[in-house]
Amino acid sequence: MRRIPVVRAVVVGLGLAGAAGCGEERAPPKLSAASTAPSTAALAEVVPEKSDDAARAVVEKAIAAATNGTPSKLARVKVHRRTEESEMYGPGGEYDSTRELSAVWPDHYAVKKWTLRNRVDGTRREQFLGIVGNVFWFGQEPHGSIELDSIIQQAMRDDTQAEWMGLLVPLAEPSTVVTGPTTEAWDGRPADRVRVYARGFPPYSLWFDQKSSHLVRLTFVAKEAERRIEKEHQFSDPKTFDGLTVPVTVRVLHNNVIRMKANTTKIEFPEKIDPAVFERPAERN
Repeated sequence: MRRIPVVRAVVVGLGLAGAAGCGEERAPPKLSAASTAPSTAALAEVVPEKSDDAARAVVEKAIAAATNGTPSKLARVKVHRRTEESEMYGPGGEYDSTRELSAVWPDHYAVKKWTLRNRVDGTRREQFLGIVGNVFWFGQEPHGSIELDSIIQQAMRDDTQAEWMGLLVPLAEPSTVVTGPTTEAWDGRPADRVRVYARGFPPYSLWFDQKSSHLVRLTFVAKEAERRIEKEHQFSDPKTFDGLTVPVTVRVLHNNVIRMKANTTKIEFPEKIDPAVFERPAERN
């Protein structure tokens, strides 16, 4: 069995980015943002029994803004294909990335066409990953795929949930509990912050711009390999695709250090996706 040359998978949100390589990790540049650092929170919190009416009203306004006043349209986002271009900062250096991903709520996610180019030496790598239920896999050409260990699985699960949060899908689930809101400034504008609780995931804090009702920020606290990591997604540039408005630009930070800048160039909402898309490629010798 050939070992796939991966130091570790770095899960950085708006999709899962495995920027892997050899050598020391280079410190990514600091992001100069007109904001405070992400809020800290306990990894374990008592989940409230029900949502606050005021917090639910903020969420409902956000869903209405994203669906042009027709909240039922949000169900279409549960099945989507997306193309992204991004800059990534992780183990092994800095990369330009293009990828095509497919997702079906709540637990099917696959990236089969994913190219990374090292920004220093120009070398290219083709890799892929997927989640199907409780099975998580990652691979690089020409080696095939391997199943991931439990620590990376939890990181992938939490980051994928954050990605779905960016599309508002979990907020429409009856079992999701939201509390708040509180009014805070974000990038010089007033925003409503709510706390979101979904079974099996850490609590997430979401900020919605008071004027547009669009999601502008998300934070949560993760524990990976005994390390506490404060993760933040900054959303901007909402754009409408086939009647649904989503943020096309996201910046992802870990402990207030930039890890990825991503731009969605295309998103579509088919009625279904061929199950073969989510099949794990075989491991090759």
